[in-house]
Amino acid sequence: MTFLKNKMEGAKLTLRKQWGWVVTCSSFIVFFALFGFLYSYGIIFVALKDDLGSNASPTSWVGSIAIGFHTLGSLVSNPLVARFGARPIAAIGLLMCFSSLVITSFMPSIMPMFFTFSVLYGFGINMVLISSISLILKYFPHKNCSRATSLALIGTTAGMLVMNLFIYYLVSQFGWRNMFRIMAGIILALGVPSVSTFCQPPKPPTHVDDDDEKKKPVDAIEVKLSPAAIAKAAEAEGLLPPTESDLKKSCTEVRLDVDQDVKVQIPGKPVSRSKAITQRLKVLTFPEVWFLALGLMGCAMTMSFYYVSMVNFMTTAGIVESKCALIMAVVAIAEVCGKACLGIFGDHLPFPKVYLFVLSSVVGSGIMYGLTVAKTVPSMMCVAVVTGFLIMTVFDALPYSICNQVFGAARSVEACTVILVANGLGLILGSLFGESVDKTGSYDDAIYASIGIYVAATALFLLVPFYQRCFAPDRYIMARTKPKSVNEIEAMGPFETWIFLPPAIESTVHLDFESSV
Repeated sequence: MTFLKNKMEGAKLTLRKQWGWVVTCSSFIVFFALFGFLYSYGIIFVALKDDLGSNASPTSWVGSIAIGFHTLGSLVSNPLVARFGARPIAAIGLLMCFSSLVITSFMPSIMPMFFTFSVLYGFGINMVLISSISLILKYFPHKNCSRATSLALIGTTAGMLVMNLFIYYLVSQFGWRNMFRIMAGIILALGVPSVSTFCQPPKPPTHVDDDDEKKKPVDAIEVKLSPAAIAKAAEAEGLLPPTESDLKKSCTEVRLDVDQDVKVQIPGKPVSRSKAITQRLKVLTFPEVWFLALGLMGCAMTMSFYYVSMVNFMTTAGIVESKCALIMAVVAIAEVCGKACLGIFGDHLPFPKVYLFVLSSVVGSGIMYGLTVAKTVPSMMCVAVVTGFLIMTVFDALPYSICNQVFGAARSVEACTVILVANGLGLILGSLFGESVDKTGSYDDAIYASIGIYVAATALFLLVPFYQRCFAPDRYIMARTKPKSVNEIEAMGPFETWIFLPPAIESTVHLDFESSV
């Protein structure tokens, strides 16, 4: 009995230490159900349009608003998570999604669905998303951060892969109303056990015994920073510029423990709250932030076309719905492969990641032109592979993490806010393609507009490094060499101040080193 008891205690201790991975797997499951349903709206779009007799424009708006709110809702849900915790907010969000599907299944027309589905489901899924990602980042603030967040978010694409075919089957067998009710039960059955695992990580001990401290291997690196580098770092931390005496005696100590936790001490004096806010909002005056935001907003509009209108476009081209569901599954498979490649090779590219947006925009314009001639299943399969691997992978994954490389960790909070809000607006505005179909009877104008959007986005993305290099060289950090001693660090700004919590934290410190010992 003693042996079994010791084994049980050891297993409990091991599980407690690895609970962050339990939360990660639970997030994967709940994302699989929630986002799988949302990203299958193309199948639902056709069913609603045929059964309710609605036009393409309002039907597409219902789905686009829900998809857009899963990003825009972060302005509300993130403070709620910080105030009440991840598990209560995730549970409320899950209940909102469940109620949304049940109530929407009884709606007699498309107009009430703007509230019952677009608002309820959009905000509900956002509350689950922010709760999950914020909790994962607490368990993995540095080590395994990218791996854990990427694993959780792959659930969104895996859900799209499975749910497109499953929802088509349910609609064809039971109708869209019963499909909504069945999916509500599935979401509740998968979501409740998953959300129940959302426990806060244990707080680190405040006191350490001297003997334990001596036994703990610690490497210390002392780095002498140039005055300019210290002044920049002090400004990023919300401090007044250090005095001359501070600069003379300052030797910033970077201490690395076994978990790669890093603390950097920068000399300076605290500033007032109003001035600190002003300093942090200074990023909004950078033109390159708006170049990137506008480019991503345009590309998000085209992404909305793939999520919402792609199936209806294929049916108007004469492709049967069963083949349309299979083609959308191929898109999801290609996107999973693309995200896997991005996770493996993304940090080792020989060029800044912003150029991936340029590449995807160029390819996207070619794909849109190909849609004008692709009318058969094999040709649409080829379009699906390229779309999922090169377009949806980049524009779905990189907007969350691109700000760290382009603007630095010190300014990534505010820049990420602008980028993701613009991304959400673009997803909502993508429903304008539906209005074009209602007026002209075809998708040709929408496709040509998408080509123009991709061309304009390509120019905007190229303007980001061009402007920084030519007009703001002090902000041109994306091409600098990484420091030899520190790769991942949260040195610039408190980690918990993130307004939007991206799935991959790549906080690289760019400082001017004079000498190191």
